Amino acid sequence: MDTIQVVIMEEAEARLLVEEIKSGINSVGDKLLELYDREGWKALGYSSWRDCVIVEFGFSQSRAYQLLSHAQITRNIATDSTIVEKPTKESQTRPLANLPKDQQPI
Repeated sequence: MDTIQVVIMEEAEARLLVEEIKSGINSVGDKLLELYDREGWKALGYSSWRDCVIVEFGFSQSRAYQLLSHAQITRNIATDSTIVEKPTKESQTRPLANLPKDQQPI
């Protein structure tokens, strides 16, 4: 049997990978929101967005809606030029999701 040799990362390579992962996570949220907004789930034959993401991605219902809410709030925040540092994690926007829509950043 062949042995796989693992080469340990250097700091610069690890930092680059972390940044790529962060960027990818945000783009996934944008894509989930697009699937929701443009009703891509209907094109795939699902009766709801919820059913689509549970089957296609294996998310629980609550996690699917947390990610959707994060993407919606992040999109709203992105249009607010007074907010300097945009949230990069779903956990950062979760408290905003509990606010009435008129109190969320838009």
